[in-house]
Amino acid sequence: MDGTDRDGAKVQFTNLDGVVQPPYTPPPRKWTCARVCSVALGTTYMVLLTAVAVIAFILGCYSTAKVRTLIEPAAVLVTDPRAAPGSGYSVFSLGTGLGYWSPVTDMEFARSDHGVIAYGKYAYLVGGQGADGSILKRLVRYDTETGEMKDLKDMLWPRYRFAYALLNDKIYVMGGMDSNATDAGPLDTVMVYDIKGNNWTLTGQLNTKRVDATGAAVNNKVYVFGGYDASFVSLATIEELDPLSATPTAAPTWTLLGNTSNLITSRGDARAVTLDGSIYVAGGVEYYINPNKSCEGDFWIYCYRFLKSVEKFNATTKTWSAVANMIN
Repeated sequence: MDGTDRDGAKVQFTNLDGVVQPPYTPPPRKWTCARVCSVALGTTYMVLLTAVAVIAFILGCYSTAKVRTLIEPAAVLVTDPRAAPGSGYSVFSLGTGLGYWSPVTDMEFARSDHGVIAYGKYAYLVGGQGADGSILKRLVRYDTETGEMKDLKDMLWPRYRFAYALLNDKIYVMGGMDSNATDAGPLDTVMVYDIKGNNWTLTGQLNTKRVDATGAAVNNKVYVFGGYDASFVSLATIEELDPLSATPTAAPTWTLLGNTSNLITSRGDARAVTLDGSIYVAGGVEYYINPNKSCEGDFWIYCYRFLKSVEKFNATTKTWSAVANMIN
């Protein structure tokens, strides 16, 4: 062991066995290539990390300033699409796919019991009942990009509570009613709107007058399902139209399919959609004889029940199969 005496001079000590130990002198520190490279890499990494953070901060401040000051006239942020800055602007939602609703352009007239058909970037609003009780024959096209509402050619007659379908650039309006009077009944007329030609024509008549039916198209044919008859009893029958069966002198005819093609459960006020070559009919209301309550007069509501069942139509076999019920 080594130490110092009272005067500060280094002295030597002996071990217990008498061996003299010289003072310890640490070896000089050596810098190897590996150690130098490690230190250099660490320093470079920290410099790069700091540079990236600074650049990200600068870009973030720049982007925020661009949005807040709106110095780019080609793009304008609006919280309400109805407050678009003018013509020539397209409206895009920043919340697409996030699962919430946002307001768009209002219709000129409030309405209910109308039809809505999607075609390209447009939505076509057909007929319906106005807020004053009048039955409408107006056709309005809504542009989902610009928010523009445009009036197109009116229907041949006012109509609401009708079935509708889209096939080959044509909108079919089937049955329904043209009056809300107490003595009014369902209709069997069918109007067709040519989207490209902007005109309406008639195309045959339904075999059964029906109101609150639903429609769809598949395999180049148009179908109408269910609804209520003149006594407001729910229907299970379906009708089929093949537009290609038309001749130069005759309109195509509607075919009432046989009982094997009927809905499993009769229903009105249902909704239909075509998906993967099949048609699904969901929900609606069924008329039935209530064994426990009288349905006379104002108690008619006791003979109608809401449905959550869903049926799938096979357009090849023209038969139905039950699928999973709606949750609510």
